Amino acid sequence: MYVKRRRAVTVLLALFTASRVVLFWVDREVYLEKFPYQDDAPGYWQLARVWAGQGTYEQFGLSPFTRVPLYPLFLIPFLAPGGSLHLPALFLVQQLMLLAVILGVFWYVYHRHGIRVGMTVAVTLTLFFDVTLYGFLVRSEALFTFLLFGAAAVLIQYWRRRQPVMLAGSGALFGLVALTRPVAFLVFIPALPVIWAAARREKTPLRRSVIFAGLFLTAFAAVLSPWLVRNWRLTGTFLLQQDTSNLIYATYPGGHWQAFPVDQMFDATGKDALTVDRALTALAVQRIAAHPSIWVRNSLHNFLFRLWAMGFTDTYLRYFDYASDRGAYQKTSEGLLNRWAASLQLGSKQFSISPLHHLYLIANNVLGFSLIFMVLLSLIAWPLLSTEGKIIESVLVYFWAITSVFAFSGSRYMVPLVPLLFMLLPDMFSRLRVRRLMG
Repeated sequence: MYVKRRRAVTVLLALFTASRVVLFWVDREVYLEKFPYQDDAPGYWQLARVWAGQGTYEQFGLSPFTRVPLYPLFLIPFLAPGGSLHLPALFLVQQLMLLAVILGVFWYVYHRHGIRVGMTVAVTLTLFFDVTLYGFLVRSEALFTFLLFGAAAVLIQYWRRRQPVMLAGSGALFGLVALTRPVAFLVFIPALPVIWAAARREKTPLRRSVIFAGLFLTAFAAVLSPWLVRNWRLTGTFLLQQDTSNLIYATYPGGHWQAFPVDQMFDATGKDALTVDRALTALAVQRIAAHPSIWVRNSLHNFLFRLWAMGFTDTYLRYFDYASDRGAYQKTSEGLLNRWAASLQLGSKQFSISPLHHLYLIANNVLGFSLIFMVLLSLIAWPLLSTEGKIIESVLVYFWAITSVFAFSGSRYMVPLVPLLFMLLPDMFSRLRVRRLMG
Protein backbone atom coordinates (compact mmCIF):
# COMPACT_ATOMS: atom_id res chain seq x y z
CA MET A 1 0.00 0.00 0.00
CA TYR A 2 2.91 2.35 0.72
CA VAL A 3 4.22 1.86 -2.84
CA LYS A 4 0.78 2.58 -4.32
CA ARG A 5 0.42 5.70 -2.21
CA ARG A 6 3.86 6.95 -3.22
CA ARG A 7 3.07 6.34 -6.90
CA ALA A 8 -0.23 8.16 -6.53
CA VAL A 9 1.46 11.20 -5.01
CA THR A 10 4.09 11.15 -7.76
CA VAL A 11 1.39 11.11 -10.43
CA LEU A 12 -0.43 13.99 -8.75
CA LEU A 13 2.73 16.06 -8.53
CA ALA A 14 3.55 15.41 -12.20
CA LEU A 15 0.01 16.21 -13.37
CA PHE A 16 -0.18 19.34 -11.23
CA THR A 17 3.17 20.60 -12.51
CA ALA A 18 2.47 19.81 -16.16
CA SER A 19 -0.96 21.45 -16.19
CA ARG A 20 0.29 24.66 -14.58
CA VAL A 21 3.45 24.94 -16.65
CA VAL A 22 1.64 24.38 -19.95
CA LEU A 23 -1.18 26.85 -19.22
CA PHE A 24 1.21 29.50 -17.96
CA TRP A 25 3.58 29.05 -20.87
CA VAL A 26 1.02 29.27 -23.66
CA ASP A 27 -0.59 32.42 -22.20
CA ARG A 28 2.16 33.91 -20.07
CA GLU A 29 1.62 37.42 -21.47
CA VAL A 30 -2.02 37.31 -20.39
CA TYR A 31 -1.10 36.19 -16.88
CA LEU A 32 1.72 38.72 -16.54
CA GLU A 33 0.28 41.73 -18.38
CA LYS A 34 -3.52 41.60 -18.42
CA PHE A 35 -4.80 39.77 -15.34
CA PRO A 36 -2.79 41.62 -12.63
CA TYR A 37 -4.56 44.87 -13.55
CA GLN A 38 -8.16 43.69 -13.41
CA ASP A 39 -10.83 44.04 -10.76
CA ASP A 40 -9.55 43.89 -7.17
CA ALA A 41 -5.90 43.17 -7.99
CA PRO A 42 -4.67 46.80 -8.11
CA GLY A 43 -6.23 47.50 -4.70
CA TYR A 44 -4.45 44.56 -3.06
CA TRP A 45 -1.17 45.54 -4.71
CA GLN A 46 -1.48 49.21 -3.73
CA LEU A 47 -2.29 48.34 -0.11
CA ALA A 48 0.79 46.13 -0.02
CA ARG A 49 2.85 49.09 -1.24
CA VAL A 50 1.35 51.39 1.41
CA TRP A 51 2.11 48.94 4.21
CA ALA A 52 5.60 48.36 2.81
CA GLY A 53 6.28 52.11 2.94
CA GLN A 54 6.16 52.60 -0.85
CA GLY A 55 3.19 54.98 -0.93
CA THR A 56 0.31 56.47 1.01
CA TYR A 57 -3.43 55.86 1.18
CA GLU A 58 -4.04 59.28 -0.31
CA GLN A 59 -1.67 58.61 -3.21
CA PHE A 60 -3.64 55.55 -4.28
CA GLY A 61 -7.07 56.87 -3.29
CA LEU A 62 -7.58 54.13 -0.69
CA SER A 63 -9.15 54.04 2.75
CA PRO A 64 -7.23 52.47 5.68
CA PHE A 65 -10.17 50.06 5.96
CA THR A 66 -10.56 49.09 2.30
CA ARG A 67 -9.46 45.50 2.88
CA VAL A 68 -8.71 43.13 5.71
CA PRO A 69 -4.92 42.91 5.98
CA LEU A 70 -3.71 39.38 5.38
CA TYR A 71 -3.52 39.17 1.59
CA PRO A 72 -1.88 42.62 1.14
CA LEU A 73 0.64 41.60 3.83
CA PHE A 74 1.14 38.32 1.99
CA LEU A 75 2.07 40.31 -1.14
CA ILE A 76 4.77 42.43 0.52
CA PRO A 77 7.63 39.89 0.12
CA PHE A 78 6.92 39.84 -3.62
CA LEU A 79 7.30 43.62 -4.03
CA ALA A 80 10.35 44.91 -5.87
CA PRO A 81 12.04 48.13 -4.63
CA GLY A 82 10.34 50.05 -7.43
CA GLY A 83 6.92 48.81 -6.36
CA SER A 84 6.21 46.20 -9.03
CA LEU A 85 5.19 42.68 -8.06
CA HIS A 86 7.41 39.72 -8.88
CA LEU A 87 4.51 37.80 -10.37
CA PRO A 88 6.21 34.48 -11.25
CA ALA A 89 7.38 34.06 -7.64
CA LEU A 90 3.92 35.00 -6.32
CA PHE A 91 2.21 32.55 -8.67
CA LEU A 92 4.62 29.78 -7.67
CA VAL A 93 3.85 30.21 -3.96
CA GLN A 94 0.10 30.41 -4.58
CA GLN A 95 0.17 27.27 -6.71
CA LEU A 96 2.14 25.45 -4.02
CA MET A 97 -0.55 26.37 -1.49
CA LEU A 98 -3.18 24.93 -3.82
CA LEU A 99 -1.03 21.83 -4.25
CA ALA A 100 -0.98 21.39 -0.47
CA VAL A 101 -4.78 21.57 -0.46
CA ILE A 102 -5.04 18.96 -3.23
CA LEU A 103 -2.70 16.61 -1.40
CA GLY A 104 -4.68 17.16 1.79
CA VAL A 105 -7.92 16.25 0.01
CA PHE A 106 -6.25 13.15 -1.43
CA TRP A 107 -5.00 12.09 2.00
CA TYR A 108 -8.41 12.57 3.62
CA VAL A 109 -10.34 10.68 0.94
CA TYR A 110 -7.70 7.95 0.62
CA HIS A 111 -7.90 7.09 4.33
CA ARG A 112 -11.69 6.95 4.25
CA HIS A 113 -12.40 5.43 0.84
CA GLY A 114 -9.22 3.93 -0.57
CA ILE A 115 -6.55 4.77 -3.12
CA ARG A 116 -8.76 4.70 -6.24
CA VAL A 117 -11.36 7.08 -4.91
CA GLY A 118 -8.68 9.33 -3.45
CA MET A 119 -6.88 9.53 -6.80
CA THR A 120 -10.09 10.16 -8.73
CA VAL A 121 -11.01 13.07 -6.48
CA ALA A 122 -7.48 14.52 -6.36
CA VAL A 123 -6.90 14.30 -10.13
CA THR A 124 -10.24 15.96 -10.82
CA LEU A 125 -9.46 18.74 -8.36
CA THR A 126 -5.99 19.16 -9.87
CA LEU A 127 -7.43 19.72 -13.33
CA PHE A 128 -10.46 21.79 -12.34
CA PHE A 129 -10.00 25.05 -14.19
CA ASP A 130 -11.12 27.53 -11.53
CA VAL A 131 -8.68 26.07 -9.00
CA THR A 132 -5.89 26.26 -11.59
CA LEU A 133 -6.73 29.81 -12.61
CA TYR A 134 -6.72 31.49 -9.22
CA GLY A 135 -3.17 30.43 -8.51
CA PHE A 136 -2.18 32.73 -11.38
CA LEU A 137 -4.09 35.82 -10.24
CA VAL A 138 -3.41 38.63 -7.79
CA ARG A 139 -6.43 37.62 -5.74
CA SER A 140 -6.96 36.29 -2.25
CA GLU A 141 -8.57 33.02 -3.42
CA ALA A 142 -5.46 30.83 -3.20
CA LEU A 143 -4.56 32.02 0.31
CA PHE A 144 -8.19 31.91 1.43
CA THR A 145 -8.63 28.37 0.08
CA PHE A 146 -5.45 27.20 1.80
CA LEU A 147 -6.41 28.66 5.19
CA LEU A 148 -10.05 27.58 5.01
CA PHE A 149 -9.09 24.01 4.17
CA GLY A 150 -6.62 23.99 7.04
CA ALA A 151 -9.14 25.38 9.51
CA ALA A 152 -11.79 22.83 8.50
CA ALA A 153 -9.26 19.98 8.61
CA VAL A 154 -8.16 20.88 12.14
CA LEU A 155 -11.80 21.11 13.25
CA ILE A 156 -12.32 17.57 11.91
CA GLN A 157 -9.23 16.44 13.80
CA TYR A 158 -10.77 17.82 16.98
CA TRP A 159 -13.87 15.72 16.35
CA ARG A 160 -11.68 12.65 15.94
CA ARG A 161 -9.25 13.16 18.82
CA ARG A 162 -11.08 15.47 21.25
CA GLN A 163 -7.88 17.39 21.93
CA PRO A 164 -8.47 20.97 23.12
CA VAL A 165 -5.34 22.14 21.32
CA MET A 166 -7.13 21.30 18.06
CA LEU A 167 -9.89 23.72 19.02
CA ALA A 168 -7.41 26.52 19.61
CA GLY A 169 -5.69 25.73 16.31
CA SER A 170 -8.95 25.69 14.39
CA GLY A 171 -10.11 28.95 15.99
CA ALA A 172 -6.81 30.65 15.17
CA LEU A 173 -6.92 29.45 11.56
CA PHE A 174 -10.49 30.61 11.14
CA GLY A 175 -9.34 33.96 12.50
CA LEU A 176 -6.75 34.12 9.72
CA VAL A 177 -9.48 33.19 7.24
CA ALA A 178 -11.50 36.20 8.45
CA LEU A 179 -8.43 38.44 8.04
CA THR A 180 -8.17 37.24 4.45
CA ARG A 181 -11.83 37.72 3.57
CA PRO A 182 -14.30 39.20 6.07
CA VAL A 183 -17.09 36.75 5.17
CA ALA A 184 -15.60 34.43 7.83
CA PHE A 185 -16.48 36.78 10.70
CA LEU A 186 -19.46 34.58 11.74
CA VAL A 187 -17.76 31.25 11.17
CA PHE A 188 -18.43 30.22 14.77
CA ILE A 189 -22.02 29.58 13.64
CA PRO A 190 -21.08 26.23 12.04
CA ALA A 191 -18.12 25.61 14.39
CA LEU A 192 -19.83 25.80 17.80
CA PRO A 193 -22.38 23.02 17.12
CA VAL A 194 -19.46 20.73 16.23
CA ILE A 195 -17.77 21.53 19.54
CA TRP A 196 -21.00 21.04 21.44
CA ALA A 197 -21.82 17.73 19.70
CA ALA A 198 -18.34 16.39 20.42
CA ALA A 199 -18.69 17.30 24.09
CA ARG A 200 -22.12 15.67 24.34
CA ARG A 201 -20.81 12.51 22.67
CA GLU A 202 -18.14 12.19 25.33
CA LYS A 203 -20.67 13.11 28.05
CA THR A 204 -18.50 16.06 28.95
CA PRO A 205 -19.90 18.14 31.83
CA LEU A 206 -21.66 21.32 30.76
CA ARG A 207 -19.00 23.50 32.37
CA ARG A 208 -16.21 21.87 30.34
CA SER A 209 -18.31 22.11 27.18
CA VAL A 210 -18.60 25.85 27.68
CA ILE A 211 -14.85 26.05 28.34
CA PHE A 212 -14.12 24.21 25.08
CA ALA A 213 -16.39 26.57 23.13
CA GLY A 214 -14.68 29.50 24.84
CA LEU A 215 -11.27 28.14 23.84
CA PHE A 216 -12.26 28.19 20.17
CA LEU A 217 -13.74 31.69 20.41
CA THR A 218 -10.76 33.02 22.36
CA ALA A 219 -8.28 31.79 19.74
CA PHE A 220 -10.50 33.18 16.98
CA ALA A 221 -10.78 36.58 18.69
CA ALA A 222 -7.07 36.70 19.62
CA VAL A 223 -6.07 36.53 15.95
CA LEU A 224 -8.57 39.23 14.97
CA SER A 225 -7.91 41.53 17.92
CA PRO A 226 -4.76 43.38 16.72
CA TRP A 227 -6.55 44.45 13.55
CA LEU A 228 -9.78 45.31 15.37
CA VAL A 229 -7.93 47.32 18.02
CA ARG A 230 -6.03 49.21 15.32
CA ASN A 231 -9.32 50.13 13.64
CA TRP A 232 -10.93 51.04 16.95
CA ARG A 233 -8.11 53.48 17.67
CA LEU A 234 -8.67 55.09 14.26
CA THR A 235 -12.47 55.14 14.25
CA GLY A 236 -13.81 54.36 17.71
CA THR A 237 -15.43 51.22 16.26
CA PHE A 238 -14.32 47.59 16.19
CA LEU A 239 -14.38 47.56 12.41
CA LEU A 240 -13.24 44.52 10.41
CA GLN A 241 -13.49 45.98 6.93
CA GLN A 242 -15.25 48.73 5.10
CA ASP A 243 -17.64 47.70 2.27
CA THR A 244 -20.31 46.17 4.47
CA SER A 245 -22.36 48.65 2.42
CA ASN A 246 -22.35 46.00 -0.32
CA LEU A 247 -25.49 44.87 1.49
CA ILE A 248 -27.28 47.87 -0.01
CA TYR A 249 -27.27 46.33 -3.48
CA ALA A 250 -29.16 43.27 -2.26
CA THR A 251 -32.05 45.54 -1.26
CA TYR A 252 -32.74 46.82 -4.79
CA PRO A 253 -34.48 44.93 -7.60
CA GLY A 254 -31.79 43.13 -9.59
CA GLY A 255 -29.55 42.83 -6.57
CA HIS A 256 -26.20 43.27 -8.33
CA TRP A 257 -23.39 45.52 -7.18
CA GLN A 258 -23.42 47.36 -10.54
CA ALA A 259 -27.19 47.89 -10.49
CA PHE A 260 -27.11 51.40 -8.98
CA PRO A 261 -24.33 53.98 -8.63
CA VAL A 262 -23.73 55.06 -5.05
CA ASP A 263 -24.59 58.67 -5.85
CA GLN A 264 -28.15 57.58 -6.66
CA MET A 265 -28.56 56.16 -3.17
CA PHE A 266 -26.70 58.66 -1.00
CA ASP A 267 -25.10 62.07 -1.29
CA ALA A 268 -21.43 61.31 -0.73
CA THR A 269 -20.17 64.83 -1.45
CA GLY A 270 -17.37 65.77 0.94
CA LYS A 271 -17.70 62.61 3.01
CA ASP A 272 -14.93 60.09 3.63
CA ALA A 273 -15.26 56.46 2.57
CA LEU A 274 -16.03 55.14 6.06
CA THR A 275 -18.82 57.67 6.60
CA VAL A 276 -20.37 56.77 3.26
CA ASP A 277 -20.03 53.08 4.06
CA ARG A 278 -21.83 53.45 7.39
CA ALA A 279 -24.59 55.52 5.87
CA LEU A 280 -25.18 52.98 3.11
CA THR A 281 -25.24 50.12 5.62
CA ALA A 282 -27.83 51.97 7.72
CA LEU A 283 -29.87 52.60 4.59
CA ALA A 284 -29.64 48.91 3.68
CA VAL A 285 -31.00 47.88 7.08
CA GLN A 286 -33.90 50.33 6.67
CA ARG A 287 -34.68 48.99 3.20
CA ILE A 288 -34.61 45.36 4.40
CA ALA A 289 -37.09 46.24 7.15
CA ALA A 290 -39.33 48.08 4.68
CA HIS A 291 -39.03 45.64 1.74
CA PRO A 292 -37.84 42.26 3.07
CA SER A 293 -39.14 40.33 0.05
CA ILE A 294 -36.67 42.06 -2.30
CA TRP A 295 -33.70 41.18 -0.11
CA VAL A 296 -34.87 37.57 0.36
CA ARG A 297 -35.48 37.14 -3.36
CA ASN A 298 -32.07 38.57 -4.29
CA SER A 299 -30.32 36.44 -1.66
CA LEU A 300 -31.95 33.25 -2.94
CA HIS A 301 -31.06 34.21 -6.50
CA ASN A 302 -27.43 34.75 -5.53
CA PHE A 303 -27.39 31.50 -3.55
CA LEU A 304 -28.45 29.56 -6.66
CA PHE A 305 -26.30 31.62 -9.01
CA ARG A 306 -23.19 30.29 -7.26
CA LEU A 307 -24.02 26.90 -8.69
CA TRP A 308 -24.75 28.24 -12.15
CA ALA A 309 -21.54 30.27 -12.17
CA MET A 310 -19.37 27.38 -11.00
CA GLY A 311 -18.93 26.07 -14.54
CA PHE A 312 -18.01 29.04 -16.64
CA THR A 313 -19.80 32.35 -16.43
CA ASP A 314 -17.70 34.32 -14.01
CA THR A 315 -14.47 33.13 -15.58
CA TYR A 316 -15.52 34.30 -19.04
CA LEU A 317 -17.10 37.49 -17.84
CA ARG A 318 -14.24 38.75 -15.74
CA TYR A 319 -11.03 37.50 -17.24
CA PHE A 320 -11.17 36.25 -20.79
CA ASP A 321 -13.36 38.61 -22.78
CA TYR A 322 -11.02 40.51 -25.06
CA ALA A 323 -10.39 44.21 -24.45
CA SER A 324 -7.77 46.28 -26.26
CA ASP A 325 -6.89 48.41 -23.24
CA ARG A 326 -4.95 46.40 -20.69
CA GLY A 327 -6.85 45.59 -17.58
CA ALA A 328 -10.38 46.05 -18.83
CA TYR A 329 -12.95 43.38 -19.45
CA GLN A 330 -16.15 43.47 -21.43
CA LYS A 331 -19.43 44.25 -19.71
CA THR A 332 -22.37 42.78 -21.56
CA SER A 333 -26.05 42.17 -21.06
CA GLU A 334 -25.92 39.10 -23.29
CA GLY A 335 -27.68 36.11 -21.75
CA LEU A 336 -25.58 33.45 -20.05
CA LEU A 337 -26.63 30.67 -22.40
CA ASN A 338 -25.79 32.80 -25.42
CA ARG A 339 -22.42 33.64 -23.93
CA TRP A 340 -21.76 29.99 -23.25
CA ALA A 341 -22.70 29.04 -26.84
CA ALA A 342 -20.39 31.76 -28.19
CA SER A 343 -17.57 30.53 -25.98
CA LEU A 344 -17.57 27.15 -27.72
CA GLN A 345 -15.97 28.77 -30.78
CA LEU A 346 -12.31 27.99 -30.21
CA GLY A 347 -11.08 30.46 -32.80
CA SER A 348 -13.16 33.34 -31.50
CA LYS A 349 -11.26 36.60 -31.09
CA GLN A 350 -13.61 37.54 -28.27
CA PHE A 351 -11.34 35.81 -25.79
CA SER A 352 -7.80 36.83 -24.93
CA ILE A 353 -6.37 33.32 -24.53
CA SER A 354 -4.90 30.67 -26.81
CA PRO A 355 -7.12 27.94 -28.37
CA LEU A 356 -5.39 25.32 -26.15
CA HIS A 357 -6.23 27.30 -23.02
CA HIS A 358 -9.74 27.88 -24.34
CA LEU A 359 -10.26 24.15 -25.01
CA TYR A 360 -9.20 23.32 -21.46
CA LEU A 361 -11.68 25.85 -20.12
CA ILE A 362 -14.53 24.44 -22.22
CA ALA A 363 -13.79 20.87 -21.11
CA ASN A 364 -14.02 22.01 -17.51
CA ASN A 365 -17.49 23.40 -18.09
CA VAL A 366 -18.72 19.81 -17.95
CA LEU A 367 -17.24 19.42 -14.48
CA GLY A 368 -18.57 22.81 -13.43
CA PHE A 369 -22.09 21.87 -14.41
CA SER A 370 -21.72 18.53 -12.64
CA LEU A 371 -20.84 20.36 -9.44
CA ILE A 372 -24.16 22.18 -9.66
CA PHE A 373 -25.99 18.92 -9.11
CA MET A 374 -23.45 17.58 -6.64
CA VAL A 375 -23.90 20.52 -4.27
CA LEU A 376 -27.68 20.30 -4.47
CA LEU A 377 -27.52 16.55 -3.89
CA SER A 378 -25.32 17.06 -0.84
CA LEU A 379 -28.00 19.30 0.68
CA ILE A 380 -30.66 16.67 0.07
CA ALA A 381 -28.43 13.90 1.43
CA TRP A 382 -27.63 15.77 4.67
CA PRO A 383 -29.36 13.25 6.97
CA LEU A 384 -27.28 10.41 5.50
CA LEU A 385 -23.89 12.06 5.83
CA SER A 386 -21.36 10.94 8.39
CA THR A 387 -20.58 13.35 11.22
CA GLU A 388 -17.39 14.44 9.47
CA GLY A 389 -19.40 14.92 6.28
CA LYS A 390 -21.83 17.14 8.17
CA ILE A 391 -18.96 19.20 9.55
CA ILE A 392 -17.64 19.78 6.04
CA GLU A 393 -21.11 20.51 4.69
CA SER A 394 -21.91 23.02 7.44
CA VAL A 395 -18.73 25.03 6.73
CA LEU A 396 -19.41 24.87 2.99
CA VAL A 397 -23.01 26.04 3.30
CA TYR A 398 -22.06 28.84 5.70
CA PHE A 399 -19.67 30.45 3.22
CA TRP A 400 -22.02 29.77 0.32
CA ALA A 401 -24.93 31.42 2.12
CA ILE A 402 -23.24 34.43 3.70
CA THR A 403 -21.93 35.79 0.39
CA SER A 404 -25.44 35.46 -1.04
CA VAL A 405 -27.04 37.90 1.41
CA PHE A 406 -24.55 40.61 0.42
CA ALA A 407 -25.46 40.44 -3.28
CA PHE A 408 -22.13 39.05 -4.40
CA SER A 409 -22.20 37.00 -7.57
CA GLY A 410 -19.70 34.91 -9.47
CA SER A 411 -17.96 31.60 -9.20
CA ARG A 412 -14.87 32.94 -7.44
CA TYR A 413 -16.78 32.96 -4.15
CA MET A 414 -17.28 29.21 -4.56
CA VAL A 415 -13.66 28.38 -5.47
CA PRO A 416 -12.49 28.03 -1.83
CA LEU A 417 -15.39 25.65 -1.22
CA VAL A 418 -14.54 23.24 -4.05
CA PRO A 419 -11.96 21.25 -2.01
CA LEU A 420 -14.52 20.84 0.78
CA LEU A 421 -17.08 19.61 -1.75
CA PHE A 422 -14.57 17.11 -3.14
CA MET A 423 -13.94 15.79 0.37
CA LEU A 424 -17.68 15.43 0.86
CA LEU A 425 -18.71 13.70 -2.37
CA PRO A 426 -17.22 10.21 -1.72
CA ASP A 427 -18.83 10.09 1.71
CA MET A 428 -22.15 11.15 0.24
CA PHE A 429 -22.15 8.63 -2.60
CA SER A 430 -21.00 5.74 -0.43
CA ARG A 431 -23.80 6.38 2.05
CA LEU A 432 -26.39 6.81 -0.69
CA ARG A 433 -25.25 3.49 -2.15
CA VAL A 434 -25.56 1.73 1.21
CA ARG A 435 -29.00 3.25 1.70
CA ARG A 436 -30.09 2.01 -1.75
CA LEU A 437 -28.77 -1.52 -1.10
CA MET A 438 -30.50 -1.66 2.28
CA GLY A 439 -33.72 -0.18 0.98
